[in-house]
Amino acid sequence: MCDDPACYAWTSHSLYADGAAPNWPDARLSTLFRLQETLPLFATGPSLTESQLRRDYRAFIRWRLDTDAVQANGGSNGAGPAPPPFPLYPHEGLWAAHFAPLFRSPGCSVPSNGDQLTAAPRVPEPREIARDVLSALAPDINTDEIRGRSGGHRHAAIRRTIIERMSAVGYSGVQIANWLRIDPSRVSRALAAARVRDRSSL
Repeated sequence: MCDDPACYAWTSHSLYADGAAPNWPDARLSTLFRLQETLPLFATGPSLTESQLRRDYRAFIRWRLDTDAVQANGGSNGAGPAPPPFPLYPHEGLWAAHFAPLFRSPGCSVPSNGDQLTAAPRVPEPREIARDVLSALAPDINTDEIRGRSGGHRHAAIRRTIIERMSAVGYSGVQIANWLRIDPSRVSRALAAARVRDRSSL
């Protein structure tokens, strides 16, 4: 019905894509969407910031639109071009970390109002987060090498990513600093820079 999902009046797309409330008759409708549980469905990996989750959602939507366009032109039956490659790669452990607890007892419970399931997601251990980051950015480096202040610019950049990921899942600045064996002020500066970068990307 629309070339751009954002142009359709009755959709929650803008909530997921950029956090903007759709122009609905009643703004309270926005509260029906559980963004913190839905956005990770499109994630390329665990422990992502909100802006990174929105980025992955937008990438999925672009892929879906491009794929539909190819299939509409005969791509699905071999007569036309192949669909574009899928932009998101399943990350080992993503299901277990975010969604499996919803389907296990006693981690899953039905509230008294009966309208939703609740579960406390498992928080990844710092070493898990570090391994995830290193597997993507620097598989030649082990977790012990990035703890502390040594290693130069490459190690510092990896530590900044780990700081952002640990903060995103709820670790405090002091906890992050203690695990990475760095001064808490470095953690504060890294998180402040990340917030500025995230705001500029919206």
